[in-house]
Amino acid sequence: MTTRTRSQQVILSGLAYGIGLLIGNIMSFGLFGLVPADWFLRGESQVLRLVMGVFLAFFISGLGGLLGGSVGGWTLPAVGQGKGRWGYVWRSGITFGFGYGLLLFPVILIVALLSFYDISSMPVHVFSIIFGIVGLIFGLIMGISLGLWTTGRRFPAITRWSMAGFGLGGLFLGSTIWQYIYHLVDGNPASGPYEWLLLGLFLFGGLGGAALGFVYHRLSQGTEGPFLPIRSLTAEKWRRRGLITAVVLLAIALLFRPVLSAVGDLLTPVDSEISPVLDMPTEGTHWLQAQNVTAVPITANPAIATNASGGLALAWVQDDALWLQKGQWQADDQQTDWQPPFTVAGGSVSDPAVALADDGRVYLAWAANNAIFVSQCRDDGCTAPAAIPPANLCDARPGVVDTAPTVAVKGDTVVLVWANEAGILPYVSWSVAGEPQRTAAGCVPGAAAQPQLDSALRLVYETGQGTIGSARFDGTNWVAQEAIGNGRLPAIASDGSQSHIAFCTEAGLVYQQNGQREVVTSQGCDGRPAVAVDNEGQVHVVWYGGSVQNANGVVNPASLLYESVKLADGWTPPAIVGGSQPAAEPALVAAADGRLHLA
Repeated sequence: MTTRTRSQQVILSGLAYGIGLLIGNIMSFGLFGLVPADWFLRGESQVLRLVMGVFLAFFISGLGGLLGGSVGGWTLPAVGQGKGRWGYVWRSGITFGFGYGLLLFPVILIVALLSFYDISSMPVHVFSIIFGIVGLIFGLIMGISLGLWTTGRRFPAITRWSMAGFGLGGLFLGSTIWQYIYHLVDGNPASGPYEWLLLGLFLFGGLGGAALGFVYHRLSQGTEGPFLPIRSLTAEKWRRRGLITAVVLLAIALLFRPVLSAVGDLLTPVDSEISPVLDMPTEGTHWLQAQNVTAVPITANPAIATNASGGLALAWVQDDALWLQKGQWQADDQQTDWQPPFTVAGGSVSDPAVALADDGRVYLAWAANNAIFVSQCRDDGCTAPAAIPPANLCDARPGVVDTAPTVAVKGDTVVLVWANEAGILPYVSWSVAGEPQRTAAGCVPGAAAQPQLDSALRLVYETGQGTIGSARFDGTNWVAQEAIGNGRLPAIASDGSQSHIAFCTEAGLVYQQNGQREVVTSQGCDGRPAVAVDNEGQVHVVWYGGSVQNANGVVNPASLLYESVKLADGWTPPAIVGGSQPAAEPALVAAADGRLHLA
């Protein structure tokens, strides 16, 4: 007879099964982490690999259930058929572990199928109901097996209460899994709140264990009726049952083998020996694996430049300092050979701009303390930063704050343009081998803000009337170019003979060339886009997007870089290039061989 009250038994068994399952799953998670990632791809036989993978997953997950069931079994009243405390421990552990491992794969399939759809449009009750059904099935397996093993023909009562407890636990488990998936960042499982999963597992095991504690307490008090004596089986009956079991197992094996073989052929990756290239009816850019340049986030948008020999110059702001890193593209190795980075200037640095001459000279400009500074770098180092104030030669008297420099080099000429808070764009030019004068040469006529130069010394900018203008530097003066129209945040690139312009409008991201305007995407602009032209004449536009739309049309927050390419029949749909820090403005250049470099 038990010495606990029914309430005490329910609480004790619930806590034991819940905490035991929690600890068991943490143990299984650690064991799964020890399995090599390519373990399932080893071996010659596809069927054998699949069977071994299934068995391993069943075994490891079953160990977690074994621990939870064993801890919970210790607390159950030992009633029926003369079973002792340890008998309940291993019987409960085995039945719980077997059922838990068996249901792992349906659970994974359910989560995968539900997660295929947008989680924000999937009501939480859908997860709860489906996992409640899984809990009912688990309770059925647990109740029948544990009941038969401990109480014989009294198992129906155990089965009913087991299904009720684990079914209710499944409802809570489904809702917590929904919460976990809903809070993932960019679909990364490691970013999810694990406390939701742990809470769900505890409630699943705890409610099921509480139900088992309740029904076993009733059995111990005789509420479910007296136990009937156990009928011992004769040797003949044991042989008959063994023969029937062997025949059933053989039939299952014969039926299951071709099915398993077909599933193995379907699910196991097979190396292709037909062709190293798979023809696909899609077009786009093949971006190589991104290389991390910094170990910490930068505090200003980067700038990148290239020259005819494949040299690269990358500038960024980190820890209140301007950094420069030079590199050389290695076509044979398909990677950039970067030199060690170094600092050029310190202080309140922002808005870096960079240009790279064919002889390797690097021209840097940046904003600091409301002024524009320049420096020239060669292999033996960089010149001291020099401030260039705007001259009082423009339509408006210069203000105090200078920002947004842009610098470009063409042949023997270097041009620097920047924005002043008075709504003017001062500029200065100098020869590649010389030094810039210590004050601006004048201002770009009609220009007000957001300047950007291309490699042909063509300039785009915002005017004071909310439109976008363009001009070309002829070596002495600025020559007005085509009128572009309403817009903001313009970007420009040259293919050697003509310019390609992208900018933001109310209609979305727009591209313009020779007076012809096309909408690249209707997505809103969250920052200045970047544009470049490859060696095949295809125009590439890259921009930052603060959201992503799934196949069902549902929009979720995200921090991504998108790309679209101009083809003969129009612009390709936006493709995700990669992740980005929020509100970034990408820097994109095309090398002489047509390769694109993105920072």
